[in-house]
This record gives sequence, C-alpha cells and structure tokens, in this order.
Amino acid sequence: MGLHSSVVPDLTNRRSMPSPIILALAGLVFSAGAVACASAPSPAVNTQAPPAIPTPSPEARDFGRVSQSPTDCSLDGSKNPFQAGPVVLTATNDTEDVAAFDLWRIVGGRTYEEFAQYIQAERELAEAGQPGLDHPGYVSNLITIELQAGETGTMKGTVVPGTYAVVCIRMFPQAGEPRPFSLIGPLIVE
Repeated sequence: MGLHSSVVPDLTNRRSMPSPIILALAGLVFSAGAVACASAPSPAVNTQAPPAIPTPSPEARDFGRVSQSPTDCSLDGSKNPFQAGPVVLTATNDTEDVAAFDLWRIVGGRTYEEFAQYIQAERELAEAGQPGLDHPGYVSNLITIELQAGETGTMKGTVVPGTYAVVCIRMFPQAGEPRPFSLIGPLIVE
C-alpha cells in the first residue's frame, strides 16, 4: 500500500497578498477619486462685505418760512438760535416776477451788520441802475432757490455753527438783472 501523501497548504503562517487584478482596480478607483476632487469646484466662499445697514439721517429742522413780496421779505416761525445739522426752509414768492432766496453763512470774523451794509449798498446801486458790487469774500452761499411768481419751494441743506442770513433777491428793471433786495437775520446756529 502505498502511502499516499496529500499536501495540504498551511494557512496559519501565510500572509494575504492581494491579487494583481485587485491592486489594479484599487489604483483606478483611487485615481478617479483624486481627479474628481481636483476638478470639483471649491465650496463658495463669500468674500463680499455684508450689506451696510442704513443709518437713519437726522430729521431736518424747520428753519421757518421766508416770503418775498414786492416791498418786503420776511421770515416767519424762526426758532433762533438753531442747532447745527440738516435744515429745511420753505420759501414763497409773492411777487409778479422771478425771485430768489439764498441762505448765506457769514465767515472770516465778519459780522451780520457788515453784511447788512453790503446788501443795502447793493440794493441802492440796483435801484439807481448802477453796476453791482463784487461778491463779498466773507460769506458763503449755502442753499439757494429760484421761484417763479406765486411759487413756493423748499430749501434743504446742512448748517454748521455760525452766523447766517437769508438774502432775498429780485429783478431790478433799472439794473436789468436780479440783485439782492433784502436781508433777514442774523440767524445763529449753535
């Protein structure tokens, strides 16, 4: 009897080795994943600043109501002194012609009285049909409005501390042009 020997592999000490086909498939899967990650767009990142939250602007303070007639210019409802900031001034032209209203700030250490003298001299020259004076360098025109006969309009602006005056301007036929007619003030802004 012959002994027949059968060889049974010993599996206890064998290390598992993946087959070459499994290795190749794993490589393909890894490569495909890497390509997919590289070509995928990055997640969106917001680089813009958040929208600004509007802050309410202070409400304009009422500077009063100025009106111009053929013989006079007046300011009603003036609450002198005023606080610095946004202001609104209602203007009415009660004449038969174009009229203008300017809110001027007196600067350079000059006074309202000096400006009143300038306006008076300017009016006298206009009534005599003479050329006007040069614009004084010590005032700055802040707000202006021109109105047709019978119109009412609103002047809006921002005032800073100082002395102001409303200049009423009308047409002087003798001079052939509009010129300062009257001055209202002083209006003090703190």
